[in-house]
Amino acid sequence: MIKKFDDEDPIIIFLGLFLIIIFAIFTYSIWNRGSYEVISNLPKKYEIIGIKRPKHFQLDLKDVETGTLYDKVSVSKHCNNWRKIPLNSIYTFNEIKYKYSKENIIYTKVKVDSNFCHHFN
Repeated sequence: MIKKFDDEDPIIIFLGLFLIIIFAIFTYSIWNRGSYEVISNLPKKYEIIGIKRPKHFQLDLKDVETGTLYDKVSVSKHCNNWRKIPLNSIYTFNEIKYKYSKENIIYTKVKVDSNFCHHFN
């Protein structure tokens, strides 16, 4: 027997509508932030306290001045020289502070140059 659309199980219809609503809310929340404004872009000193490797090269950093920790700061996709990078060494990276036009929250991001890994050849 072929089911008609009118004979659909109410649970399936409910789940379908629920998923559509969740997707719409998620999409709206991402796209509704507006444009962003860079508040500051300053060089700061960071201590390398951890290295995540090798597939996606990421660093765990500690701000020398404030002691703020930054986990898994993305550097590049690959780094063959990751073993040569000394732990507890201090480097200067840019700290970028920004906010979205429709929010009052200030976000902080540490920008490590993607060529950082090549300094250890």
